[in-house]
Order: sequence, then structure tokens, then C-alpha cells
Amino acid sequence: MQVDEDTTLLPRSVNIRPKLDKTNKNERTKKDPEMQIEGNTKLNQIRKMQFKKDKKKRAKNEKKAVELADVLETVTLTSINKDDYSFKEDFSL
Repeated sequence: MQVDEDTTLLPRSVNIRPKLDKTNKNERTKKDPEMQIEGNTKLNQIRKMQFKKDKKKRAKNEKKAVELADVLETVTLTSINKDDYSFKEDFSL
């Protein structure tokens, strides 16, 4: 089945348009004009960075606590009263 001479597929002249801008730049920026002030945006960035640092620190501390808990589970404290203490057992000269 050949469709070489079928003119219904494409017209003889094809118009090429520039690429459509799908991203709406107004949606990316905050609507509140108070938040667009340079000092407030800088403050927001600093707040985000501090939040990330705190989150990482909490995760690190929690990881250390879990490791310490695992170590402490294996530790057993026993008190064995030896009435027959032998100096020769502990110290050999």
C-alpha cells in the first residue's frame, strides 16, 4: 500500500511556528509583593538553610542514639562476688 501521492496527509506548504513557552513564569514567583522584597527573600533562604541543617543534625543524632542503644543492649552488668580472691589469678609476676 503506497501513499506517496496522497495529498490528505500533509498540505503542500507547512508553517513552522516558534516553540511554545509552556512554563508560566508568573506562577514561579510568589504573589505576595512583601515576600519579593530582597531582605525577605534572603531571610527565607537563610531560614530554609537553617531548617535543612537542623534536620540533618537531628537525623545524625538519632542515628548515633540508635547505634548507642544497640551497643548498650549487648552490655550486661553482673556483679560476681568472689569470696576467694586470689592474687595469683589477677597478677602474675
